[in-house]
Parts: sequence; C-alpha cells; structure tokens
Amino acid sequence: MKHFIFIIYMVFAGAMLSNCTHRSHFIENSGSVYGTYYSVVYESQEDYNNAFDSIFNQINNAVSNYQASSEISRFNTQGFLNNPSPVLLEQLQSAAHYHQITNGAFEPTLLPLIEVWGFGLQKRTEVNHSIIDSLLPLVSFTKNISFNKKFIKANKPGVQLSLTSMGEGYTLNKIASFLDHKGIENYKVELGGEVKCKGKNEDNKVWRIGISNPFYDLGKSPDQLTEIIILNNNSLSTSGSYRKFYIDEKGRKKTHIIDPKTGYPVTHNLLSVSIKCPDAEKADALSTACMVMGLTKSKQFIKREKDIEGFLIFENDNKELETWVSNNF
Repeated sequence: MKHFIFIIYMVFAGAMLSNCTHRSHFIENSGSVYGTYYSVVYESQEDYNNAFDSIFNQINNAVSNYQASSEISRFNTQGFLNNPSPVLLEQLQSAAHYHQITNGAFEPTLLPLIEVWGFGLQKRTEVNHSIIDSLLPLVSFTKNISFNKKFIKANKPGVQLSLTSMGEGYTLNKIASFLDHKGIENYKVELGGEVKCKGKNEDNKVWRIGISNPFYDLGKSPDQLTEIIILNNNSLSTSGSYRKFYIDEKGRKKTHIIDPKTGYPVTHNLLSVSIKCPDAEKADALSTACMVMGLTKSKQFIKREKDIEGFLIFENDNKELETWVSNNF
C-alpha cells in the first residue's frame, strides 16, 4: 500500500474521525479498508457511508489477494476462473493497457516474486539466483494470461495475479463516479496514498495536497513535506521506495519495488514518484510503473504520455535530495 500523501486541509492528525462526522453540510466517512486508511469528505445533506461500504465489498470480493474467497485468489489457486465479474474484467483490461504503454514496467503477474522477497502474505525465505531464475518465466502478463468475458486462464502453472498497484485508484474512481452521479460538487476521496478531489473544501478553498519528503521519513530532514499542490477535478498518486523495505543479512537494502525484467528489487536513486491526472486508476498504476523505470526513463515517459504530469524526488550523486517537475504539474 502507498502512504505518501498528507491532506493539508486537516488541522491536526487527531481530527481524523472514524465512521461519520458532520461539519456544516460536509460529511466525512472514514475508517480502514484493504489494510489501509480511507476518508471520503463531501458536501451533502445525505450520508452515503453504506453505499461506500458496498463499493468496497464489491471490489474486495473481486480482486483482494488477502481474501481467500475473492475471484483473484481463486484464480491464483486454480489457474483458471470462469465468468469473471465486471470489476475484475475492467481491471484486467486496464492492466493490459498499462502493461503495454509502460513496456512491462507495470506487471500484474509479479506476485510470485513479491512473495519470495517477503512483501506478500508468505514469510520471507532465503533468496538466490536459482530461485529468481525459476520464477521469472512466470512473470509476463502478455505471455502468461489469457482472458475474455467468459474466462481468465493462466497459460502455465504457477502464474499468479496481483492488481494492488491499481486497485486503490480504481476504487477512488468508483466512489468519485458515485458522488458525481449524486450531484455532489465538492469532495475529497482518499485511500492509502491515492487522493481524488473536486471543487472546494468546507472552508470554501480548493483542496491542497502535500507530498511527503522522503528524507524526513529517513531521518535526514526536519521538513515533513516536499511540495504542496492544488488539486481540483484531478487525482494524485504517490509511490515510493523509502518506507517499505528491509535490510538483508548482508546489510543490503531491499525495497518492495521489484523490477519485472530482473526479478530483483530496484536499486536506482529515484525515491518517490507523484503522478497527477484526472483518472485515479491511471495515476495509481503509472506512479508504480515509474518507480520501476527509474529517474531517466520516468522523465521520458511522463513527457511522452498524454494527460499525466509528474513530480519526481531523487537522491543525487552527493546524497542530496533533488526534485524534477513536469511542465504543468
């Protein structure tokens, strides 16, 4: 999960409330879902908490790797699934697109490597070149997954899917679409490290979103934020390598960002990627893909790809923090 965005409109962390809080005509529904924190703040006379729970449950039942009965878990166990739900089918279709435009940096079949490196449900074991070499043939969405409206099929034994790198953004889109349908003009939807905003907050100001400073988390800087941006009718997703990692027996840092081409955690100097675009699912998927690509390729990709802007944080040769910002971020 991604936990890299601070919501600046909050006065202090203690203001985050569970369930439902009414402030003027604004309502906040918040709590835990998918193993992370969520918050939906919106201007309305009606509380839609039950509707949000329904959206969460529908998505959870389709694509949760943590729920044994979900469609994706059953596929991962059996290598086959008949009659995939619209939710699962939609995400697979989007995943195929993101996989293609990122030249495989976005890789939905990465789960066997995620598990062996200790970032999934299984306990981490000793990793060596032979193990990685044996798992790499399982990693290729293009080659190893066949699907249509009637079935999903693994083209070889052991292939497994994980759509967590786009699932939070997909959920934000669904909640925002629901609020739009209800005529809600002012809202902020946050899930893990993803946020989607429209209109203004309760103070009648456009939503302001802060991007975390990686050096603060690493104890190298007193500044908690690197940048604050205005977000209206837009989404922001931030992915980074500086929070979820471990130091192995030889003192080497192993981040949860794994390169699908090598099978190993990335070792480049890119610490954080923030992608801004109207589509929260796209921002979610592409922020992860850029973390795989590294600094140079990410810059090139962001400049080339339509409808997205990027904010990159990296460590230079002098071990200092630097940023790169696309033209219209």
